Amino acid sequence: MESSLLGHLEAATIQGSLFLGVVWLLCRSLGRMPATAKCWLWRLAILRFLFGLGVAVAIPVGPLPTQQISPAIAPVLIKLAASKFHQQPPRVIHPTETLQVEHRNSSAPALGFSGWLSLLWAIGTAAIVGRAFSAYRRVRQMMRRAADLDSSEILAGPAAFQLLSNLGTPPRTKALPYLGSPVLVGMFRPTIVVPSDFRQTSPAGVASAVAHELAHLQRRDVAWTFVAEFVKAVFWFNPLVWVACRQQRLQAEIAADLLARKWTRVSPREYASHLLEWIDPARGGRIQAAVVPGLVPSTHELVTRLHEMSVTRYGRGPTTLLIASLAAPLGLGLVPLSLVMRNSGLANSPWPAIHCETSNVGQGDASAATGLKAWEFQADGSIGATPIIGSDGTIYFGTAQGTFYALDPNRGVKRWSFRTGGLIASAGAVGANGLVYFGSEDGNVYALSASTGALRWKFATAKLVYSSPTIGPDGTVYVGSWDGNLYALDGATGAKKWSFQAAGPFTSSAALGPDGTLYVGNHGNRLYAINSRTGAQKWSYVSGDDVNDACLSTSGNLYAGGWDDRLFSLDAATGALRWSVRMGSAVNSCPSLGPDGTVFATSDDYRVYGFDPETGDRKWEFVTGGEIAASPAVGADETVYISSSDQQLYALDGLTGRNKWSVDLGSASNSSPSIGADGTIYVGTDNGELIAIK
Repeated sequence: MESSLLGHLEAATIQGSLFLGVVWLLCRSLGRMPATAKCWLWRLAILRFLFGLGVAVAIPVGPLPTQQISPAIAPVLIKLAASKFHQQPPRVIHPTETLQVEHRNSSAPALGFSGWLSLLWAIGTAAIVGRAFSAYRRVRQMMRRAADLDSSEILAGPAAFQLLSNLGTPPRTKALPYLGSPVLVGMFRPTIVVPSDFRQTSPAGVASAVAHELAHLQRRDVAWTFVAEFVKAVFWFNPLVWVACRQQRLQAEIAADLLARKWTRVSPREYASHLLEWIDPARGGRIQAAVVPGLVPSTHELVTRLHEMSVTRYGRGPTTLLIASLAAPLGLGLVPLSLVMRNSGLANSPWPAIHCETSNVGQGDASAATGLKAWEFQADGSIGATPIIGSDGTIYFGTAQGTFYALDPNRGVKRWSFRTGGLIASAGAVGANGLVYFGSEDGNVYALSASTGALRWKFATAKLVYSSPTIGPDGTVYVGSWDGNLYALDGATGAKKWSFQAAGPFTSSAALGPDGTLYVGNHGNRLYAINSRTGAQKWSYVSGDDVNDACLSTSGNLYAGGWDDRLFSLDAATGALRWSVRMGSAVNSCPSLGPDGTVFATSDDYRVYGFDPETGDRKWEFVTGGEIAASPAVGADETVYISSSDQQLYALDGLTGRNKWSVDLGSASNSSPSIGADGTIYVGTDNGELIAIK
């Protein structure tokens, strides 16, 4: 709960602050903008913070029900899990037995960093709300002490006539001793309260002050003040919110001055002198400043109002200026700010997704030189997914215990962790919008803040999610589920754009072409080409068994393998078979491409292969000491990095297949390596260690 709360507050704060900056620039650059327009701009800025809270609404998801897995699917699930995590021999399930899916409690026993932040926020909000409630009680007490006043004594003249002709029902009027000046209180039962000695002020001074309060009534400024106070209570930690609330109140006062002068038909000099009549030390002080905080202008605001009257020609102003003033932040603020949280695709990082790029080619921009361990981090369970890298170098990965980690890349220490309700075999994907996406065996797709780990949203599928997300250039997240659907989700909100139902579960990660086509294999023996905008199928290729991840070359060729012991190449435009080669066993990984186009692939026959991309001819092969379920990672110098269940990480020459060096990982590894900006290799192991190798 606290992660979701912090995620909403973070999103709303970023978007609202940027929008507020647009408003501030407009108000500063358009000095002759009418006060009414400025007031509405600041109100929009305040509302923008509230709107931001609704941008990423988390979907409440309960525990998944017990699943009955058919005899035909059960062996497939066991085979898949075994290929992901070699922890213990799989239990044989009788065809008539029901497989019970156990769900963990996703709440951590400790409060945690996010919990302490949530608690701090709650304390601050409670303090602001308590202050507002105390002010409300003082207003109630003030109203009980106030004496009823004949409204005809103050509600007279052109100002009252102008307003009452629109409202029909006059506000209540009361008198209170020791009040400094008239004040409007009450949102549903508006009352104008005046000092008991108001008769000591000139009739013109009373008329101007009452006209000012009537202007507030017509403009519904009291209601807007309560909205501002509510936003201030929620975002008390952001000083820009306090600035926006103060500016909204100031511009509301100036706009009320404009209406009051218009109704009373007095000059700015006369109106200013009327206001100054109420500043009288003999009156016993302005107690409403303490009684009704936020409803009464301060001395600084009064000086600003007088200054505005002395330098500004009040008038309606050009209609085009008013329209431009209100439309500019909508065009320059709301639209771009929604895009801030929506798109720009993958983060600008050396390895932001499972196979580095959306084309799944698995090529990095650096290479490790020595093969020496830099650090090791012990996680709470096996690491079967690829570690990914954020734009600031943070390392992200999940474990078999359902925990998603963020590590410091230099020291290997934990920055934060997030607990899900099931095993995480899905590698994450980091978006340019500052979110990291991944799936879990609990059936959810998660979006977390990459910097804090706060939950931004989660999307519930009907079954397990082993697929790693692919992020489109517009921020759309594409991810498959064991329920047989490939989903397109809004990256900012998690709302479903479309889903594609296939004849079998999805566990592979989609490759995205430059024309917007998604290429994804599934456990229905097919590789699909799908329109990423509409979810419509373009073509499908039928293989002899389940198909894993495919990679896409710049020349428009697809390369993929599967459980029919084949590696094959297709024409991406038509799905036509270009070539296929028989491997020694199943291909449980995604092929990678070298800088010269060489196709690097692995197999359960313990081997790493290099193939000619045009003909499929074998260039070389390298034999490891165990099965390989990981995908190769290719360095800038065409070094191929691959982990194996023989507990080794190998660095192979991509041209010849020669072993340049290897590192003992201390445990079997099915995690595909990733390459950092400085050439550091990050890889996980079955005993739960994340290892950095220079």
